[in-house]
Amino acid sequence: MEVSSQFKQVFKAIDANRDGKISSMELSEMLICFGCEKSTAVKEAEGMVREMDRDGDGFVDLDEFIHAVSSDGEDCNDGKEDHLMDAFLMFDSDKNGLISAEELRRVLIGLGFDRCSLRECERMIRGVDKDGDGFVDFEDFRSMMTNSRESKSRASS
Repeated sequence: MEVSSQFKQVFKAIDANRDGKISSMELSEMLICFGCEKSTAVKEAEGMVREMDRDGDGFVDLDEFIHAVSSDGEDCNDGKEDHLMDAFLMFDSDKNGLISAEELRRVLIGLGFDRCSLRECERMIRGVDKDGDGFVDFEDFRSMMTNSRESKSRASS
């Protein structure tokens, strides 16, 4: 599955009412599913929506979402590494610096992809894992995100 298609699937999973927009409430529910305390999740979600909402309507549409998660950082270089680490840490639930197939599967199930098997997650991990250890470390994750943006830039040129 190509990266932009994966982003669309994540967007659909967060957009619980299927109106084509992510509200801070929908985003906070997703954060709660990942183990955030409710009060923290609400504040974080409101801040994330404010940051991603480029047209000021109070919601995040698909274009805004894809821009936020796959931005090449031209207008936000200062926080790009922080955003990547935040995304990485959402997957790395045991905080050991590695994303396992089990952790990936847990996140995907939390996003509503109940049929995602451990074997499929292992295959996804192998597609990104540069050193062949069966895990995605932050460098693998950063490389995947950077390569997807570079491929997207080349394709639109």
